[in-house]
Parts: sequence; C-alpha cells; structure tokens
Amino acid sequence: MNLKEKPILVSLLSFLLSLLPSSASALEISLIWSAGLQRSSFSLINRSLASWVERMHKEAELQGWSVEPSPLPHLRSGYEMAFGLQVALTSRWSLGLASGFLYFELTEKRTSVPVKKENTLYFYAHPAKATAVPFGLNLTYFLPLTKNSCVFIKGEAGLLLARYIDREANRKETDLKFVYPVYQNAQANSPYVLLGLGFSFQPESATSFFLEADYRQARTTDFKGTNKAGQEGPLEFYEEYLPSLDFWQARLLVVTAEPDPELSRNRQKAVIDFSGFSIKIGMAIKF
Repeated sequence: MNLKEKPILVSLLSFLLSLLPSSASALEISLIWSAGLQRSSFSLINRSLASWVERMHKEAELQGWSVEPSPLPHLRSGYEMAFGLQVALTSRWSLGLASGFLYFELTEKRTSVPVKKENTLYFYAHPAKATAVPFGLNLTYFLPLTKNSCVFIKGEAGLLLARYIDREANRKETDLKFVYPVYQNAQANSPYVLLGLGFSFQPESATSFFLEADYRQARTTDFKGTNKAGQEGPLEFYEEYLPSLDFWQARLLVVTAEPDPELSRNRQKAVIDFSGFSIKIGMAIKF
C-alpha cells in the first residue's frame, strides 16, 4: 500500500466504525460466503497473447513449417469467491468486512499452437494467470419485499493484492510434459471500489440465501516481478521489433535491462485490469 492510499482507507474505516451500535449486546453479526463468475477485459494481456500467436505463425512461415488451426486465446472469464462478516447497524443498514479471491487463467491447452516440423508435431503454449485478493469495507442497504425476502444495494472500497504469472512452454507430441524456458511472476497492490445489487431470501431466522450482481473498478499497475533467472524489475508493456520477421511484437515483460530504443516503441507501465461484472450466489449465517 502506498502513502496516498493509507489516509483514504483510515478515514473510511473511522467513518464506518462510528456507525456501529454503542452497545455490544445490540450487535447482530452474520458470516457471509459467496461464489460465482466474473468477466473482465485484460486488454494488455490479450494483446500480448495475440501478438505471440502471430509471431509463431510468422516464424513457422519463415522456416517452412506448417501451423495447424487453433482458436485465438483470450483471458476474460474467471472465478470469484467472497467471504466476510456483516454487522447490522439497523434493520435496513449493515456494515461489513470483506475479503475473497479472484482467479483468471489460460492453461497450456487453451493457448496451445500446434506446429509441424517435417514429420514431428510440436506444441507451443503461452499460459497466463491473473489472481487477486481483495480486502475491503462495505455498507449495505436492505429494502424489504416480503416477510422473508428483500433486495439490497452494496457499496464497497478497499485494497486489491494482485499477482500476474505467465510462461512460454513447448513439448513434442510424444512428450508427456511441457518444458518452460520463459517464466515471470509479478505483484502489485491497488485500491478498488465495488457496487452491488442483489436479492436475498431468508427461509429461517438464522440463515439466508442471496443472488448478487456486482461491478468492480480495479486497474492495477506498478507491478514488480522476477523472471526465471531470478532477475527483478518492473512489469511493462511495449512493442519489440523483430528484424528477422519484420514484425512488431507486443509484450508484457518484467524488464531487467533497458530495451533498445531503436527496436522498441509504445513503452508503458503494465496495467492488469481486474475491472468487470460478476454474478454470485451465497449464504449468510447469523450468530
């Protein structure tokens, strides 16, 4: 967390804590758990993957190899799990502490490019993974519909601990496992905000089930990472010129040495954008 983020989170925490009931005996606490799917864009990751596939095709064409048709990979959909504690302030307002896990992955299978060299088939792949752990505070308003059901609106803000991992892999058709000549792992933190709308049904006094749709805004940058050799550097996005192919390849790379300015362009800090819509089902248990 940087110095600019700390005063914002401290002020938000102080304000929300001031809303708590003065009497501990008046507290009604619920344990919240939910899981579902989220869809995000990850534009720089997908540009990098598309450019890698194009490079593979150009290399195969130059060498006289054949490339078998395969779908272009895109990292978009992932899984989300959320859990936390919720304290009832009134019959309609509650204050919550939330965390969870976001998981997006493209596997070797989904990114595989089959290349036939003479009589031998090789598989080249570029698996990628983006994960994050949010820590946030939320405020929820409940609007009753019937005795056992209600709709709710939620606002949440906090800190997202993000990680990005990608590799380049290859194997022969007869091999059982891939080898990974390229590997990089980068981490960063960023603030996030979330707005949610949901429906809750309470079949009994201590248990309720809910369906929730959210939008999260979380553009994470300032990644620091390491490569397979253990070298450290910032994660950046830029285009690298490959003279042998006459091709500008878009890359997400942990930069450990300054790129040649004559062979690079559009250099910028990498942004891994976890912003997107999600839908979850869950349950709340009062205790």
